[in-house]
Amino acid sequence: MGKPVAQGVLPSGAAVYWDYTLQRWGIHNYRVTFAPDERVQSVDDLLTNPNIARVEPGMSRAQVLDIVGPSRKAGRYGNGTTSLSWRYEDYGIIKLLHVISIPATAWQWSYTEWDPRVYSKDGGGRSNK
Repeated sequence: MGKPVAQGVLPSGAAVYWDYTLQRWGIHNYRVTFAPDERVQSVDDLLTNPNIARVEPGMSRAQVLDIVGPSRKAGRYGNGTTSLSWRYEDYGIIKLLHVISIPATAWQWSYTEWDPRVYSKDGGGRSNK
């Protein structure tokens, strides 16, 4: 899979992990967790419905990234608002997860949408032309 895009230690401190992403157009973020003897302990896809459901208002950017892995796209707006986006599969439907953060507060929200590049004729999706 090449070089990991992120490396760290799980919050419990019990294991080291490497994150690999197939994002920009892929739908997976893999976390490879290593046992103390440096053998692969597990390989998990972070972009799952249970993980996405764990993203809650008030979380820090680091907490969100720990749950769903590296973002496919980060945005910053004139008023200081930031956004992170991920592409994932939800029971056969390709969707986008967006997490929005407003600078002056700890408040944050998220929403999902069907990926317009896949499902919209005018949004850059598939075409028979």
